[in-house]
Amino acid sequence: TYPPMFRADVSNPLPVSTLVKVKTDAKNQYKSTKVRICARGDKELAHINFDPSETSTTNASIVDVRIFYIWVLTNDAVMKAFDIVAAYFQAPVTATNFVIPPAGITGVEKDEVLKILRALYGLRSASYMFEQHRNAVMFKLGFIPLSVTSPSLRIKRFPCGTELLFMPYVDDSLLAAAGANKENLLKQTMDDISKAFPIKIVPCDEFLGMNVTRTVDKNSKPIFQFDVSGALDDVIKEFDILSEKSSKVPFDTKFKLEHAEQTGLLDEKGKSNYQRMTGSAAWIVSRQQVACTSYHQVCARYLAAPTNKWDKAIRRVLRFFYDRKDIKHTLGAVPYEESYLTLYTDSSNSDDQDNASTTIGFVLFFGRYVIATRTKKKTTIKLSTAGNEIRAVVDPLD
Repeated sequence: TYPPMFRADVSNPLPVSTLVKVKTDAKNQYKSTKVRICARGDKELAHINFDPSETSTTNASIVDVRIFYIWVLTNDAVMKAFDIVAAYFQAPVTATNFVIPPAGITGVEKDEVLKILRALYGLRSASYMFEQHRNAVMFKLGFIPLSVTSPSLRIKRFPCGTELLFMPYVDDSLLAAAGANKENLLKQTMDDISKAFPIKIVPCDEFLGMNVTRTVDKNSKPIFQFDVSGALDDVIKEFDILSEKSSKVPFDTKFKLEHAEQTGLLDEKGKSNYQRMTGSAAWIVSRQQVACTSYHQVCARYLAAPTNKWDKAIRRVLRFFYDRKDIKHTLGAVPYEESYLTLYTDSSNSDDQDNASTTIGFVLFFGRYVIATRTKKKTTIKLSTAGNEIRAVVDPLD
């Protein structure tokens, strides 16, 4: 970032903040401290500090994650997991920005600022710059997007028939190799990546907050099992969900969901807790409780003005999840004759008691395994059941 420049000569220099993170082990014992200086992205101005078109990224979705693990088992692949150390700092910047020096830095006068040469954490375009840099590196190594719909998944094919599949999620990445000489080619590719980025090899048994276990089913066929019970335990403890009664259903049948009384609004703290509990439920559903997609989304409709009734409803949903936390999401190999997508859709046909809107939903299978689920309350009203059913089919294709 040197040499420094005079503050009066640059447009909108950004202040910085210092973040300190203390890491502990499972016994809450001190492990390490991480200190990071971040730019104040909330002070950036569009077209001056950043290009609005350079703020979005294409991280792997949960569907991409499931396709990756199915590919690993189907092709009997070996895999490695790694983190890119100080990921954003590895990418050069695409826009000219300056920061006000943090307190305590030496060699800079009071009226001077520093030029940003690397994608500093906190910049609105930092993730975009890093992704573009990482994709360029992987392209040079021979990796191309697997498909238009899954651009984050990248594949490399060798003449000998060996294939490598790469799946990144910001700085967390998985790399798998299948075919002849797969172990050596995996090692060679890891060495090539380490020349472009500083990396740290991590265990493959955890990814994106999920505990991932590679085992076999009752028929001795290889499977992956995904478990988020640890994260669920933290949510249950934080919000004292165990004080709620156990239930065989996520909602009380006497509780009219679509016509709840808008009385007894929660205060700001209660509203914040409600939003966090609903977000936690969405995260748990996407990774483990895939059969329970609709429950938390009903509660999510009332994030702006939750009431005591809705607070009780989301707590009951979380308790329902907790009582079934031993049910793990499972993925296995998909043989060639079963490697097709099956989509099931449904529509509620204008049953909302507030505004007669329709809720649609779908479940997508790859072979015999669920890879995507979704429910959504539509804002427009169709005048026929046929229109609602057609929309339920078209929506997943979007």
